[in-house]
Amino acid sequence: MKFNLNYALVLILIVLTFAACQKESLTENQLTEGSWKGESKMATIQGILINLNDSTHACVKDDLTRFMIDGNVEIDDGPLKCDPSDPQTFSLGPWILSENDTKLFYGGTTYDIQELSDSRLKLSGPYSNLGIAGTIELTLVK
Repeated sequence: MKFNLNYALVLILIVLTFAACQKESLTENQLTEGSWKGESKMATIQGILINLNDSTHACVKDDLTRFMIDGNVEIDDGPLKCDPSDPQTFSLGPWILSENDTKLFYGGTTYDIQELSDSRLKLSGPYSNLGIAGTIELTLVK
């Protein structure tokens, strides 16, 4: 009887460990599979909601973001380039998941992950423009 109880406890520990690893792997897989395109950029500054999509150039709106398996973020400039001499792809630096996969660091900013699915990523974080601070909500889709 004692052998069966020990066996059951070891089996439970293995299953729990495997489940914890699967969650992390699922989040990383959701980020790294495919390319993300910006759908929405909304800033809140001094209580005022501002639609940043209206002021974003078309050559930026068509850019694709890829969270690479090696931990780097790659930007594809898309078909419309703001400057024809710019490279088609460039690195934006590292991406890092933290705090139990509730925060995502990339592009020099740490964002709260509001939503993450296979086709949608919604982030919120700090925003600053011309010395005026606020928050930003970014929505990316595949």
